[in-house]
Amino acid sequence: MAWFLVLPLILSLWICFDANYFVRATLIAIMCTVKRSKRPPHWSHECVTHGICLTTDLDFMLHMNNARYLRECDFARFDFFILSHLLDALKRSGTITVTSANNIRYRRSIHLFQRFYICTKCCRYTQTMADFDTIYEERDEEENLPELPVPRVPTPIIIRGAGNVTIFGLSNKFDADFPQGLSAKVAPEEFRATMLRINGVLRKALPVNVKWLFCGCVCCCCTLGCSLWPVICLSKRTRHSIEKVLDWENSHLYHKLGLHWRLRKQRCDSSSMMEYVLCVEFIPKIPIFRPD
Repeated sequence: MAWFLVLPLILSLWICFDANYFVRATLIAIMCTVKRSKRPPHWSHECVTHGICLTTDLDFMLHMNNARYLRECDFARFDFFILSHLLDALKRSGTITVTSANNIRYRRSIHLFQRFYICTKCCRYTQTMADFDTIYEERDEEENLPELPVPRVPTPIIIRGAGNVTIFGLSNKFDADFPQGLSAKVAPEEFRATMLRINGVLRKALPVNVKWLFCGCVCCCCTLGCSLWPVICLSKRTRHSIEKVLDWENSHLYHKLGLHWRLRKQRCDSSSMMEYVLCVEFIPKIPIFRPD
């Protein structure tokens, strides 16, 4: 009868809490204690922690989830702290350690049942390590930070419509001339291939939109303007198709070159009408070595 009470209790604890984390941490503590008794390493030595990708680590792409990498690094820190006797020193001093920042770069994926290892090493330390449990004011830290130059971002490049038909601000063709602002950034062949895809979408969609616009205008008086709804929906679908093409181009090419394409609405230069243009923005470089 006791099993009927113990099993639901264990199952409920396993569901409500991340039991795998606590079980893994306990096993690491036991294994590190055994290894430390044989040959205790110095705190400056490199600690190697082995692991394997299990089914609980997978995501929808059937490889290790990105968040699991940081979790494995957390277990590797446990291994390093126990083996190097730093955990005992922290307990004797009555202090704790916290992670202030993480910097990770994903080079390749880890698949199911693939083995890996993590190398942990203390690269450097400062004399202020004894005060790491002291709380400093944020404004004092900001005042001591060196001023870093703000990266300059060039002006976005605007590509306007160059067709002879415009429906709801969307022209049936965009200018395919290579702008000088993209020199040394994109090859002219890549730019022309992108414009060819965008103009291909417009070439297929705009003639149908013109026919529905003509029918809607003819029947507008009889339907009290409801006959214009199909052409409005078709125009919206055309914009979504262009945005999908731009998203594909950005993810496969232009984001790697520091550029971002998007469809933007802006006011015409010669009138107060609105038009859709292609905007090529320059992505600023992120200073990854600047402290938070």
